[in-house]
Amino acid sequence: MEDYKAYQAIAQIKQIVHDAGLCVANEIPCGSTLKRDLNHLEELAYIVRGYYDATKDNAIAHEIASIHRHVFPQIIAWKKLQSKTQTSVARCFKILHDIATHANEPQQEPVKPDTKPMGIDEKLAFIPQKHIGAAKATFAGLLNDGWIKNTPTGFEWIKNKTNALICYFADLANDKWELRNKDGNKSEWKQFAKLFNMEAKTFRNWKSDQRNHTGEVPPKNADKIKAYFK
Repeated sequence: MEDYKAYQAIAQIKQIVHDAGLCVANEIPCGSTLKRDLNHLEELAYIVRGYYDATKDNAIAHEIASIHRHVFPQIIAWKKLQSKTQTSVARCFKILHDIATHANEPQQEPVKPDTKPMGIDEKLAFIPQKHIGAAKATFAGLLNDGWIKNTPTGFEWIKNKTNALICYFADLANDKWELRNKDGNKSEWKQFAKLFNMEAKTFRNWKSDQRNHTGEVPPKNADKIKAYFK
């Protein structure tokens, strides 16, 4: 029954996004029914996420991949919509994006018994020497407070884990530890992806969404993570 609700919600999202996309493309006002449906998008997305979180059903992720997610930013930026409606669309977009990203992440491979765990210096070898002390202190604080735990080749985020929060951490680290290039337009994502056993595109997509779609809105618990950077 729950899977039926999830697939039905995806079908509704597809139709709503399709209809709204046509209105945006043709610059025509959307009717009251479509406005109501757009306000309902966030609720539909939560139905999908609830089912995915409980089952980790990749078939759902494949269905989400078939949704024309590139249309969402156009709908969000559409000036004919009220801010409440834009927020509903933006949150739906983020939820679907998070599910699709999680489903595409590589599963962590078990470490062979003869694999020697990496030390903190080896894990953080990519940090400039003048910032290595601050970096070690930041990770020590996160470990001590239970945000992360050690793995043989990096760390696993375990407390209040979301892709957005991990990406936010990496973004702060890029600033605090001078990891961006001199022009400030290229960030170091690959090393953090390796450190947390994720894909670099997860970080790039998050940063792109921050700049172009949802604005510079920090994720939940961002203030707590920022406090670890001295």
